[in-house]
Amino acid sequence: MTDYLKRAAWIAIVLILAVMPLFYVHDYADILSSKVVIFWIGCILVGGLCVPDVLANIVDKANRDDIEWAGINIMDIAVLLFGVIAMISAVFSEYRSDAFSGRDSWYVGSNMIFVLVVIYFLVSRFKGEKHYYIGIILVVATVVMFLGILNVLWIDPLNMTKNVDDNWRNNFLSTIGNANQFGGYLSIVIPFISMYFVLADKAFKKSVAAIALFPCYLNLFFTHADGIYAGVGVGMIFVFFISLRSSATYLSFLVNGIMMALAGFTVSLLLQAFPNTMMESIAPFMLEHKVHYIVGAGCFVLILAHMALELHVRKETMEKILKIMSWFFAVFVIVAAVITVIYIRTHYDEWMLNRRGILWKIALYVFGDFELKEKIIGIGPSCINHRSVDYAFWIVEYYGKFYDIDNAHIDVLEYLVTTGIAGCVAYVMMFLSVAVNLMQSFIKKREPGRERCLLAAGIVGYAGQALLYGPHPLIWCTCMMMFALYRSADIEEKRQAEMLE
Repeated sequence: MTDYLKRAAWIAIVLILAVMPLFYVHDYADILSSKVVIFWIGCILVGGLCVPDVLANIVDKANRDDIEWAGINIMDIAVLLFGVIAMISAVFSEYRSDAFSGRDSWYVGSNMIFVLVVIYFLVSRFKGEKHYYIGIILVVATVVMFLGILNVLWIDPLNMTKNVDDNWRNNFLSTIGNANQFGGYLSIVIPFISMYFVLADKAFKKSVAAIALFPCYLNLFFTHADGIYAGVGVGMIFVFFISLRSSATYLSFLVNGIMMALAGFTVSLLLQAFPNTMMESIAPFMLEHKVHYIVGAGCFVLILAHMALELHVRKETMEKILKIMSWFFAVFVIVAAVITVIYIRTHYDEWMLNRRGILWKIALYVFGDFELKEKIIGIGPSCINHRSVDYAFWIVEYYGKFYDIDNAHIDVLEYLVTTGIAGCVAYVMMFLSVAVNLMQSFIKKREPGRERCLLAAGIVGYAGQALLYGPHPLIWCTCMMMFALYRSADIEEKRQAEMLE
């Protein structure tokens, strides 16, 4: 890979994983545009540094031959299709300007989507000798969570909330420059760091992961966005599945549960010391009913049981038992997911999940009103608001006044409306490609590498988050970067396998 591509790839990685989570302007005056502004400034920087080199090297055949694209797989196709369809949708949109910019919603317009597709192909073909991005995530997440915890305790050393009304102040946590209701950063980094802790093979790495993970759990209790528990929960289901692949990882996962219990205990002490602290419904329910203690005690008992069992069963047998358990667990999760979907469908209530039921219903009705062209390519990214006004009477009935729904609050419906059937299928294919890729590794009895598992955990966490929220600049960019790094890790694993053969 030529130097200009390496330089561009590293700038993109640092921009999305290190700068965007920490960047904010004007206190918390604008929780969205600060992320968007720094994203586009970074992209201009990448272009300014790299385009001249790109143009100079395009005509140099020797340098062109140095670029190794490592073939195209289903993930590449899905990502490329989604980006192209998003642009086509915007071009033919009745609301072209809003579709390109995304300004009518949370700024994830076709421009941002397409640039992220370019970054995906740039980074996915980038091979670094050392994987510094893992360290970047661990360090930045720790800083973000630490500052978020200080803010929720009404300690503000950087004066980030000095101009925020006290009635709103408790909503500004978890991610710097983002209201907590957009704090899906937790849904990505907690599964990612948990997986790193589970798979770490050295005491130093586990210690570093624990230092980063503990404030993440603290912030999870403090969050004002109950929907984040869905993202974290779905991500942790995947972490548990992978942890069942060996005794060492299984025990590490149980230790993870004890850490979560310690975080809950710490939060209960902090609430006594800082009585002004406010939380939403799930965290107080967990603390009141001692859920964190039950989880911690259960994990401790399972550790003792596993240790006792190891005294009587050979290691090879234990490994086999755990792998069989992992497949039973996977089947259980799939069946539970199907039952959940059926239950929601048969017991549908517009008030469910804080009135998300009515938002989903409006999205489906809006899609049903489309002409054939719009059903195929949609009305343009972030433009659902333009058509939701046709159902203003429902919005007023359920919210008391007209309310901009911004997005469908579930990505599948969001992209079904805004990019049509074509875009929605491509979007779903992106996530299914990760599942297919991992399944191929298991079928071939070749355990996926640590990197792929780490990145898959973050992607799965985003998927869980996307069940209740729409695309947000920081979260969407982070997810796309993890797709790119996942593909890069997959390419590298295949190269290593070919060398061994």
